Amino acid sequence: MDILKIKIDQRLSNQSINNFLKSFNVAKSKIYLLEHHKKIQINDVFHRFDYLLKDSDIMSVDLELFESIDFVPEYEPIDIIFEDEDILIINKPAGIIIYPTEKTGVGTLVNRIAGYYHQKGLNRQVRYLHRLDTDTTGCFLIAKHFLVHAYLANHWDHSEIVRKYLALISGQLSQDNGIVSEAIGKDRHNNNRYRVKNDINKAITMYQVIDKFPQYSLLRLELETGKTHQIRVHMSFLGHPLLGDRLYGGRTDLILRPALHSETIEFINPITGLKCSVTARLPEDFRRLI
Repeated sequence: MDILKIKIDQRLSNQSINNFLKSFNVAKSKIYLLEHHKKIQINDVFHRFDYLLKDSDIMSVDLELFESIDFVPEYEPIDIIFEDEDILIINKPAGIIIYPTEKTGVGTLVNRIAGYYHQKGLNRQVRYLHRLDTDTTGCFLIAKHFLVHAYLANHWDHSEIVRKYLALISGQLSQDNGIVSEAIGKDRHNNNRYRVKNDINKAITMYQVIDKFPQYSLLRLELETGKTHQIRVHMSFLGHPLLGDRLYGGRTDLILRPALHSETIEFINPITGLKCSVTARLPEDFRRLI
């Protein structure tokens, strides 16, 4: 059995098991199955889900109903920068895609994570929260079970989860701080490319210039939304594409990939209540330029 133990504290007490699960944005169908199959116990005793949780109760959640390795395990190393019972954060290298086009595919980051789970004896789905581009490096967050995945997925584009990036852009911006709030959509002339478009659903990128060099600048960027290629499109829209970003007009003589690094992720673990702030070290090709 694969059992998750949760110690109920004052934050989580005085609510029913049902409302506890709803607060994590667990789907109604999953809540029904958890109760029907008696997969949650309180202090080693099953209760109906109208049971009111008390401070210091121990909730035991049997994860086997919704968890099993769902990608082909591969045993290439991964660079783990944070791990606890609920969260895994790795420093993604450049040049590897996140997931295969089919579940039976191999050679991707999730295959390596599946291999890591298998080696640790964890029969868990690889529940990744975001999709970094193939050549983007840095913090990549995985929820280790359905409960924390449901919560973080629902809060991903909200202020509860802070995502900061470092980027090297061509030239120098006229302002050292700014916000780009332009909607992004598919480029109908190039299926792999995105562009700024007129739409009410704005993508929001905040930036701060950290350092200036003769031909390029170092920026720290924070996302309020998570659209595909968001930073790359917004910087190109400003006339300062990322170094190495051939797709959006960036120069390629200084670095051979888009110079973008997922520097930091900050959030509150909804189970423990503890703040998690993780920073990934820069890769060599990026460090060389700064």
